[in-house]
Amino acid sequence: MIKHNIMTKGIKGFSLIELVVVIVVLGVISTMVGEILYHSAQSVATTYDVSNISTQSRVALERMAREIRMIRSSDDLTTVQADEIDFVDVNGVSISYSLSGTDLLRNSNVLAKQIASLAFAYQDSEGNDLTFPVTAADVRYVKVSLNATENDANIALQTTVFLRNISE
Repeated sequence: MIKHNIMTKGIKGFSLIELVVVIVVLGVISTMVGEILYHSAQSVATTYDVSNISTQSRVALERMAREIRMIRSSDDLTTVQADEIDFVDVNGVSISYSLSGTDLLRNSNVLAKQIASLAFAYQDSEGNDLTFPVTAADVRYVKVSLNATENDANIALQTTVFLRNISE
């Protein structure tokens, strides 16, 4: 009869305590790696959102500024409100800018999306703010401000446009 001694030195393996310690250590490391990956993914998503709304908003603001600059006379500045501007440019084209929900509209066509707010302020030839109701003949500068938002990303842009075709 052959006797097997469990306590012999030749038997190799892991004890239950060693296995539990390895599982706990791997769990802690996995949790830390998971948190790093989660925050990295959130950062990438936020960067994408900021880039998207920034590009779209800047292009829209530049177009608005370029077209507002082309108002040919104070008579062609037909609507001067805090949330809307209507005018005729030097080519005789009627242009209107307003906000509908989160869409920035140019003549009822969507120019930009995810716009949280749009505001117009008007200044005289000295740079003084005009109070509403604004007389179109007094306007020499138009200040355009817009805020864009997508998910948790926000961007605020502003420009002031000199109406170069309107004489004193």
